[in-house]
Amino acid sequence: MVVERRGKSTRKKQVRLYSPLVSVEIEADDKPGALELPNVNLSPEVVPYAFRVNLGGWAKTYIGAEGYVGELLERIVKYDPKRSIERIALRVGLFLHFRPTTTTSVQQLLEGGKIDVPVRNASRFRDSFEGAMNRLVDDGVLGGWSYAIEDDSLPTLLWAEKWLRWTIAITPPDIALKSADDSIDDDRDPVSVGGRSVGKRHAR
Repeated sequence: MVVERRGKSTRKKQVRLYSPLVSVEIEADDKPGALELPNVNLSPEVVPYAFRVNLGGWAKTYIGAEGYVGELLERIVKYDPKRSIERIALRVGLFLHFRPTTTTSVQQLLEGGKIDVPVRNASRFRDSFEGAMNRLVDDGVLGGWSYAIEDDSLPTLLWAEKWLRWTIAITPPDIALKSADDSIDDDRDPVSVGGRSVGKRHAR
């Protein structure tokens, strides 16, 4: 909360800055230590002299991540948010990267990516969404995707409401599946015959 002064009057102004990917702290004269947004109250007399911006909780998990995790994240953040399809791919890709799933709905995917469905040109938006999902597959961020529905017919009017409820099946990318297979191989114990390791067996 920030108190904004206009002439002789003041008014409270709500400042919201919170993201699991970004952490912001404020240093001020009358504040002991650093205060992290959004739980900061500043009066007109308090002038912050330093801001500390760092990676948030989600991002810290992936600092220095090795293997496919870092590689997939690098592919996702290269999308241009100024382009419609790439903007959707960026948001959906990040959401699925941090909250992986194999089954979801169109609406849950859009809400997770903080993507609003436009009131107008819904057909164009659906094309962009499907184009973004295909782009994620082409770039190896997803292994595949499809609508997991029996009835793919849509009404002429208000069809978007039904479309948003459609279930989507998502396949993990090949690079993630390969990493999982490698992990299973690493967990296998060597079978010893005559003092020599001749193979591995899966530990159950």
